[in-house]
Amino acid sequence: MMIWLILGLIVVICIIFLVRMVAYTDPKKIVKFFKWLIILSLIFFILLIGLKFSSFFLWLVLPVFYFALRTIAGLAISKFIRNLFNLNFKPNSFNQNNASNISSIETKFFSMSLDQSNGKVTGVIKQGELVGTNLEELSLEKLIELREEVRGDRESLDVLEAYLDRIYEHDWREEADNNKNYENETESMSLKEAYLLLGLNETATMEEIKEAHHRLMLKNHPDQGGSNFLATKINQAKELLLKNL
Repeated sequence: MMIWLILGLIVVICIIFLVRMVAYTDPKKIVKFFKWLIILSLIFFILLIGLKFSSFFLWLVLPVFYFALRTIAGLAISKFIRNLFNLNFKPNSFNQNNASNISSIETKFFSMSLDQSNGKVTGVIKQGELVGTNLEELSLEKLIELREEVRGDRESLDVLEAYLDRIYEHDWREEADNNKNYENETESMSLKEAYLLLGLNETATMEEIKEAHHRLMLKNHPDQGGSNFLATKINQAKELLLKNL
């Protein structure tokens, strides 16, 4: 009765292990496991034959079975149980597992990392005015400006666009197109037109330009009932004049 109980317990454990093994284990380890399974099956088969046909045969085989089981237990069963419950007691295993979940890529302008456990993407700027800044600290507007700065390096551009796609999906592309149109319109405005629009002359300082812009926006901002078109033109004039100081 006890032998049947042990046999049943081993069968249950083997089934659990097989399910885990098929899902997660290297095929080479699966082959190795089946080799051990065949050996154990042969031993139990011989034991059962002895039980059925001859008690003398049972007493003859029992010592062999005992020493074989001891050897197998010493070599494999502890490892079997650890694998079964996915235990690992190596002191540095936690850090190693965490490290293996981080994917990273280095480009001319960025150092990017992806945490595969939660999908979080982080990046650090390696060159330019914002060197050392984390990408997640920048607004969408700043990221789009940064995109223009790194356009000369294809790898950096691809990485940054992938980051924008992941964080902002496709909304950032519409924003980038709006900025591009805005820049084109600004370039088409002449300095003379900009000075005239802000009511300034060509000797105006930075403070005077900002003050005139602020004054006009108070009157013409869409939130105050002003015209969107005129507010856009005022912003364009300010940007153009500051750019050409």
